[in-house]
This record gives sequence, C-alpha cells and structure tokens, in this order.
Amino acid sequence: MKDYLAEEIFKDMQCNFPSLRAFGFSYSANCYNYSEDILDGQFKLFVRISKKGKVDTKLIETEYGEEYSLHLVEEARGDLVNRVRKAYCTLLEKIALRCFEKSVFKSKSARKLILHIKKTYGDSPQFLWKKFPKIAVFRRQDNSKWYGVLMALPSGKLGLDSDSNVEVINLRIDPSILNETVDNTNYFNAYHMNKKHWVSLNLSSSIPMQEIYDRVEYSFNAALK
Repeated sequence: MKDYLAEEIFKDMQCNFPSLRAFGFSYSANCYNYSEDILDGQFKLFVRISKKGKVDTKLIETEYGEEYSLHLVEEARGDLVNRVRKAYCTLLEKIALRCFEKSVFKSKSARKLILHIKKTYGDSPQFLWKKFPKIAVFRRQDNSKWYGVLMALPSGKLGLDSDSNVEVINLRIDPSILNETVDNTNYFNAYHMNKKHWVSLNLSSSIPMQEIYDRVEYSFNAALK
C-alpha cells in the first residue's frame, strides 16, 4: 500500500546518516533499523532506512501481532485510526527533523555551494515560505541580513528558451560592475530582487565554482553594511 504520509514527510529530504545512530537506529542487513512503541504500546512502529535514504515503515498491532494499515487509507476515519495516524506522523516527523535535511536543490553546483556556505560561514539554507518550498535564503547571523537567495524556477523566468527548470542564486553585487557582468547566459538581472544591487547567477551555466564562491564572499561582506 502506498504510504502517502511518509512520502509527504520525507519529500525533498536527504538523510544525514551519522545522525541515525544518535537517534537510536541500528545497522543490519544493509539498512538502518529503528522501532518504537506508540499509543501506550498498542502499536509498534518499525522504520527502515536504506543506504540510499529510502524510508520504509511497518506498523504492528501489538495485541494481535499483525500489520495495521488503516492509517494509510486516506478515506479511513474514526477515533482510533485518527490517533494512530497522528502518532505515526509525529514519530516520522521527529526522525525527519533530527536525521534528515532539506534537499530541494538537485544540481551539483547548488549542492557544492550549500556545503561551501555551511563550511565557510556556518549558514544553512532557510526555507521561510511554505507557499514557496523551492526558495531558500542565506543570511548573516549577526544582523539577519540576506546575502543569498537560492531558488529553482522555470528557465523562461530568466528569458531562456527552455521548458526545463534552472537553479539560480541571487547575490549582492557592486552596482558599478553590474552592467558589464550581466550577459543573460551566466548572469542575469536579479529575479524578484533589487536589480541595482543584486544579480542572478545561473548555477547550470559554465561559471567556475571558485568564481561563485568569490561572489558569495562579496555578497556576505556587503550585507554587513
């Protein structure tokens, strides 16, 4: 049966494997395993996470030793099934919070950039708007000012002739070099930002990673002013 609850909870999430053991997972048979009683021991939830981060669950009704699945039937209603569904989601959400990280951005450049910013500045992407799950911001810890906005958007938003999505980061830029920097291939006028002080970098283009890192450094410093 399709587990729509787990799919929604772990959507766009990437497992942080070292945190699994701290949570209580054990490793055997090429996967990580965890179990916990819920609803005062009426049920036992088994969670298995593969080496690729795929989450599978099995819920056992303790008294009968049989698998319970009504919580995965969207149309199912009633006091017991509602309580089971809530307890089931609560435990999975706790695992997601402590053992997984947001993984909305798929390009190699975006992933490298996120790791670089975390290592260099100690900042992780912050997803501030539930309505816009593919937009994240980086901001300074001392004054909360933004220095980067990472987003995935249709290529057409940048004027590119393509139906695919593109991942970009908006960064602060010295206004005196803005016109000579924008080439509408690698650099674009800032998407949904102040076009005099921000620029959009196409992370699917040929911009060298070191150049992107240098642009981030300028933006980080500019956000101090």
